[in-house]
Amino acid sequence: MIVYILMLIISVILLVISNKIKNKWIKIFIQICSVIPLFLVSAFRFDLGTDYTKRYVDGFNFISHGIDVKNLEISFVFLIKICIFISNNPNLLFIFTSFIILALIMGVVFFKSENKILSLLIFVLGGFYFESMNLIRQYISIGLILAGSMFLLKDNWKYYIIFILSVVLATTFHTSAIITIVLLVLNRKALTNWKWVIPICGLIVLLHNQINACLMLILKYTNYYNYIYVPGEFSNLCALKNLLIYIVMQYIYSYNKKIDNVQNSDILFLNVQGLVLITFCLGACNFQFSRIAIYFSIFQIISIPYFISKLNVCDIEKWIEKILKTKKVNVKCMANVITVCFFTILLVYTNVIHNDNGVIPYKTILNKDIHITNFKIEKN
Repeated sequence: MIVYILMLIISVILLVISNKIKNKWIKIFIQICSVIPLFLVSAFRFDLGTDYTKRYVDGFNFISHGIDVKNLEISFVFLIKICIFISNNPNLLFIFTSFIILALIMGVVFFKSENKILSLLIFVLGGFYFESMNLIRQYISIGLILAGSMFLLKDNWKYYIIFILSVVLATTFHTSAIITIVLLVLNRKALTNWKWVIPICGLIVLLHNQINACLMLILKYTNYYNYIYVPGEFSNLCALKNLLIYIVMQYIYSYNKKIDNVQNSDILFLNVQGLVLITFCLGACNFQFSRIAIYFSIFQIISIPYFISKLNVCDIEKWIEKILKTKKVNVKCMANVITVCFFTILLVYTNVIHNDNGVIPYKTILNKDIHITNFKIEKN
């Protein structure tokens, strides 16, 4: 874990420095440098995650020998062939995919985030970074969707074509990305109102067995039937986490609506978080829903800093000052600290204690026999 901690510290320090730089090009250069530690750790990893060998290394080797690999989308196969054209070393695929994923996601952070440091911390501490080492094809799709969805925030309908094209391209990397076309109708009106979202989630929990029975009938003749008895690991925890996030977002949205301070971003981000909550509740029935939820939960790296920036600071300050009997309260700073602590606790439980994404201990292609653990180096 020490590798990931050092990686995060270096990246955060560089972003802090970039915030103090006034020159535009120097600022951009330092921001790009802040992504390099994340890129190096991801690009030069070895045998991390459940799909590293059996899915990607084996798939790469099969294609390099002219053997067709089933269930690999056309664009990902094309990307593998580009790598093979350069080198027959499958490690090149992980270098390429790490670059694509981080360029897309961190590009959105640098252009759209209200708090780039907090976005980076959520990306890593929220487990998204570690998931990207496992779900490579899906995270390329996620990066494309996230980047394309930023055009939905513009009032000109012509920009929607760019989003649609991003969905089409994302689908050629992972077919499940087609589900994100629903975002087209989520940026104009707050559809995921708490008055029906929370009751629906409660019904999903109560009707768990009945939902599973329906899924058995629907998926009986599909490839997904094999997963019908596989519960979504940590889905209950994820549902609870996203319930808390949704409630806070709903509160901030309601306040800003009262003072007529609602933009397309407020509506889109709140609707997306509502979908995240519902799909993670369904993930407790079948883990495929948790995979779908990732397409929407990635928005938290942008939406959480955004909603914190729109906090009702004055009223909250008065409330805190009354309770704590102090006059020096920085509400947004407190919100940032609470957010970081919240995601850190969840990361420790899921990715450190339970090694959810299989990324501990860290192993690198630079020396495949060495495992870098928390405070020591072990050699096989």
